[in-house]
Amino acid sequence: MRLLIRFADATNEIAGRIAAWLSVVLVVLVAGVVAARYLFDMGSIAAQELVLWLHGALFLLALGFAFKHGAHVRVDAFSQRMSARTRARVECAGIVFLLIPLCLFTLWISYDYVAASWGQREGSNSAGLPGWYLVKSLIPLSAALLLLQALAELVRAWARAHPDAEP
Repeated sequence: MRLLIRFADATNEIAGRIAAWLSVVLVVLVAGVVAARYLFDMGSIAAQELVLWLHGALFLLALGFAFKHGAHVRVDAFSQRMSARTRARVECAGIVFLLIPLCLFTLWISYDYVAASWGQREGSNSAGLPGWYLVKSLIPLSAALLLLQALAELVRAWARAHPDAEP
């Protein structure tokens, strides 16, 4: 179990760091697109598409990282009145009955979508960027990263809910 937790944490830390660097690149790129458009009256469909790609990649890669760091939305109005053990049990239930099924559904439903995109080597028109299939591949990857982190957080929450149990 500890190996699962370490692997999930390390993998999502790497994905989170990639997302953080993508945000820096995204800011520079957006500033460049705006400057080119309004200062030099030049536009680039490829650059605008790259902004879309980076924006999508940033959020998809950061899902597991955000969950690891507790950055997802919670309903604190209910949970603040609960004991730590009850909060951990609610966390376990949420992960088992909501998050894991969502991740599995996303993996299942995105498979054909991504496979078709790879089969066609989908890209944009001649002025855009080729390789949309690469971006679409981030959908199941992000679901897998989130699922991996969900399993690690489930183990942690289970340990908090059952402090007397052996690890």
